[in-house]
Amino acid sequence: ALDTLLAAGLLIEDGGDGYRFSHDLIRDVVEAKLGAARCSALHGRIGVALEHLFPGLQAARAGEEVPSPQQVLAGKQDREPPVPAPAPPVELLAYHFARSDDAESANVYLERAAESAQARFAVSAAEDYFRRLVGNLDRLGHRRRSAAAREKLGSLLTVKLRYEEALDVLGEAVQIYAAVGDAESQMRVTAQMGLVHARKRTPDDGIALLRPMLVLAESEPLLPHTAALYVALADLFFVAQKYGEGLVAAERAAQLARQAGDQPALASAEIRRATALITLGHHDDGLRALEAASPRVETVGDPTSLFNAFRSAGFMATSKDYLDRALEIAKALGDPAQLAFILALWRQHAFMAGDWERARQYADQAVGLVRQVGEVAMAGQSLVGLGVLRILA
Repeated sequence: ALDTLLAAGLLIEDGGDGYRFSHDLIRDVVEAKLGAARCSALHGRIGVALEHLFPGLQAARAGEEVPSPQQVLAGKQDREPPVPAPAPPVELLAYHFARSDDAESANVYLERAAESAQARFAVSAAEDYFRRLVGNLDRLGHRRRSAAAREKLGSLLTVKLRYEEALDVLGEAVQIYAAVGDAESQMRVTAQMGLVHARKRTPDDGIALLRPMLVLAESEPLLPHTAALYVALADLFFVAQKYGEGLVAAERAAQLARQAGDQPALASAEIRRATALITLGHHDDGLRALEAASPRVETVGDPTSLFNAFRSAGFMATSKDYLDRALEIAKALGDPAQLAFILALWRQHAFMAGDWERARQYADQAVGLVRQVGEVAMAGQSLVGLGVLRILA
């Protein structure tokens, strides 16, 4: 039967041991003739069969630790090179289970496919998976899980510079958490929304959003994520050029983070506090704060803020080391806005060092990224910088 279908051009070989329809229309016709119920059952059976081909998938779903091939082979007498395990086809599993009656398996693999795509910087595919996951969870009435999926989708949309959509999705998550009485998650997502407003350059809207949540947080000391709210508030004040108020917010964030033992929040708060001090002209205090923040900065992966603080103090040789790490992190995160910003800072560093040719190269790269993602404000700043360099040259 397979030979006949291959000869007719209805199927084509897919790898060494598989086949697929030669065209989507052929697949659609076949599925239509099978009927919805039978087609759904077949998709479910294919998904289960794929799970059995990759035992680690089932173990991971059960919360078990799956030994790596290296761990398995370590106990063997022979020392043959380990054979890498094939990557689990989470996208294929998501495809089949999403077309079956097994909604729980569909949700598991839609989420894993989204995370896999995001790790490969395939952000459009990741967005599609996350949106389908949110839709499925909403239909099933899994409110907390749908809110958590919205958090991830909101983070992804922020990376794509689609700030309005990110705020809408994150706002829906906040409403769900409020409805189910989860104040901790409500605060966490609100803080995330504040950071989006800072990136969007709408500080007044962000500050107005945070105020009610800050009142709630202060009424119940040491609630988780209270420090994160003040970190976001400090960013918003900085964008609004209200550096004194930003310093107060950063100091409150640091105080709360210390009390809660929240090291990532403490690092973020101290970096912002140092930046505010230096911006306000308190160089000695700012540098002391930077020295205290330096050991913690790797915890949060935010050397960009630390670079800005050192740059404000005029310590260009020191800041270059942090900028190197910032560039690596921006590349790893795949965030075009952050990468463009870091490249723009490199342009400034090279320009101040008198290396105009290298500064032009950094500016060209930054402008290319900005034009790719279409952030008007950043594009204007980068284009101005590039124009100045070309005039001076």
